[in-house]
Amino acid sequence: METLIRTRQDSGGSVELAVGDVLEIHLAETPTTGYLWKVHEIDPPALTFHGSRFVSGGPAPGRGGTRILTFEGVAPGRAVLRLKHYRQWAGDSSIIDRFELTVSVR
Repeated sequence: METLIRTRQDSGGSVELAVGDVLEIHLAETPTTGYLWKVHEIDPPALTFHGSRFVSGGPAPGRGGTRILTFEGVAPGRAVLRLKHYRQWAGDSSIIDRFELTVSVR
């Protein structure tokens, strides 16, 4: 099992995983603004979402950090992973950024 990390610069690209490999997407986020990174769409069954966590950039209140979203390759195939950066309570009209990655699982 291998863990691959992708960042904002990888949006629009592709990655190849083996079944059992873990994919982490690391994206800058400042939760106190209300804007959070969330999964918009995954083409199953090749890829499964395991969750996300926020890693603060420091102790100062309101400081930004990194949102880490974790996925696992679970079956051979191709998946398009789409994320959105938005205010959940305001809906899709509040989207300010998107992330997309094509994932091939072998």
